[in-house]
Amino acid sequence: AEVLIKKEGVYCIAEINASLPKQELHATAKHENMYQAIDGATKKISSQLRKFKTKRMQKHKGVSIGQVLE
Repeated sequence: AEVLIKKEGVYCIAEINASLPKQELHATAKHENMYQAIDGATKKISSQLRKFKTKRMQKHKGVSIGQVLE
């Protein structure tokens, strides 16, 4: 993951870019307080990661080991 924190005027901007197999996730948050901007971006990227993981688990849920070996 790559985390960028920059300041534009009064606002702090936190950007998180995460590389996953076959997908890139991006989250950005803007706030006057740097820590709140980081928290906002972290919550967004966590939500995206949870959604990505859930989709992958549902995709492979019905497959048993016997089916994989055949």
